[in-house]
Amino acid sequence: MGGRHSLGLFSVFTCLFLGCSGGGGSDAGTIIGNNDVASRVADSGLQSSSAADLFVGTYTYSSGAIVVTCTEMSPINQALTGNETIAAGTTSPLVLTNSQGCTAGLDVSGLTAISRSAQTCSTTLQGIPATITMTSYDLTLNGDVATESAAGTAIATMMGSSINCTFTSSANLQKSAK
Repeated sequence: MGGRHSLGLFSVFTCLFLGCSGGGGSDAGTIIGNNDVASRVADSGLQSSSAADLFVGTYTYSSGAIVVTCTEMSPINQALTGNETIAAGTTSPLVLTNSQGCTAGLDVSGLTAISRSAQTCSTTLQGIPATITMTSYDLTLNGDVATESAAGTAIATMMGSSINCTFTSSANLQKSAK
């Protein structure tokens, strides 16, 4: 596979579940303070729906990278930029949506939102059809910073051939108020 297609393919996988928009913009708002999250979780009256409410909002990447490894390519490491949004869900406590519109249901355990297993997203970016399977995702709140890690697989179809890839990522994100 030539280098001309490598960058386009990489862009597909970088942006699908990890919200890379290339813009890195942010939403204005009050940042949740370090003691605010901890005190709200420690509150003996906190219900599971209240714990999920702590995650609702927009998250902007402040640091982190994704590593994508595809057949016939060397691994590619790319910085993550852009936003992710977490909202209350109907079939799961939370729903993660990235800038490409892929969604994933999340469960909550304390201060960590965890993806449900093997969720897929079929999409087309830059004219390349791809199916992404997120095998793991977690977002842990620590004050005004969220730590994210994710892994998965992807299959893209280019010029009649399927290209298999895996990805892993870890990042820090800044959480804006709801």
